[in-house]
Parts: sequence; C-alpha cells; structure tokens
Amino acid sequence: MEQGLTQKELANKIGKSYQIYQTWENGSRNPKDENLRQLADALNVSFEYLTDTEILPIYQKLSDDNKQQTINYAEDKLKSQKEQENIIHFRNSLIPYKQATEQALSAGLGEGYTDNIETCTVYWDKQVNYDIGIPIKGDSMEPEFHYGQTALIKYQSSPDYDGQVCAVDNVSMGNAFIKCVTVE
Repeated sequence: MEQGLTQKELANKIGKSYQIYQTWENGSRNPKDENLRQLADALNVSFEYLTDTEILPIYQKLSDDNKQQTINYAEDKLKSQKEQENIIHFRNSLIPYKQATEQALSAGLGEGYTDNIETCTVYWDKQVNYDIGIPIKGDSMEPEFHYGQTALIKYQSSPDYDGQVCAVDNVSMGNAFIKCVTVE
C-alpha cells in the first residue's frame, strides 16, 4: 500500500484540501463514502480495505509512535496466524500406543528379540485392539509395510485366516519376523 505520497499530495490527488484531509487522518472528521472511494482508487486498494474495520477510527487517533507499534503488533499477529495455518489439525484425538524400543520385525532373516521389552509411547488417530507395537525394519514387505512403520501386534497362538500378515516368533532361535502366513 506504500505509495510514497505525502498528505498534501494525496489530498491533491483526490481533489481535497490538505486541511480537510488532515481532519480525516487525525480522526476529528470522517470522510464520506464518496471520498473514501476516491482515496481507495488513489491508493490502489479496495473500498472495503478502508471501510471494513473497527480499528481504523482508533488507529487514526494514535500518535505516530503508537501507530507504528500497532502496525508492528498487527504484523506479528499475522505472522503467528500464518504459522498456525501450517499446523496439521487431526480430526480425532490421538490415541496413545505402547511401542517396543529395543525390538524390531523384518521379513528376511528376522530380528533378534529379548523377553525384556522396554516401551515408549507413540500416537495414532485410530483405535486398535493390540498388545504391543513393534517397529518394522527393512523394506522387503513394501509396498504394504515400510521401514520405520509400527506393526500393532495382538498376541495369539495361530493365524485367523490363510494369508494373514503376522508377527511370527521363532522362540527356539530368538528371532521375530513379519510374514504373510499360510495355514495348512
């Protein structure tokens, strides 16, 4: 909006005296809509830019120093608003899940595991009935399962159906796998 015009130049540009223009700026008089339209045209802004505000009459009464402080404050608020708009808001509350920290699952040679399971808390936006979350290591199960994703595991002794993807414990070897299981 900076046009580089003095008050006198702007007053001349819209065909008003400098004294009348000053009364608008100092808030002792308000310009008529016709004058605001001329000002908007001269400043290359919309009529609404000059009229759709509650703060303009207050702003016009401020000292130059207070006007600058108000502008700085408004710019800070706008910056903060733009930063807030970049935040992703989840539609549901996030649900906490326990995830093993020293364990992993992989499809290839498997991963070693211990009976001592330390956990951390991770969050997801869906409710799932599970016993433990274990991170996936490796990429041989892609595109279904990616390295670093968490598999939510429900302890059970056998698969529910043929072709189910399961975390499989090879207790005798101390390895854990993520595999598509065939039931025979």
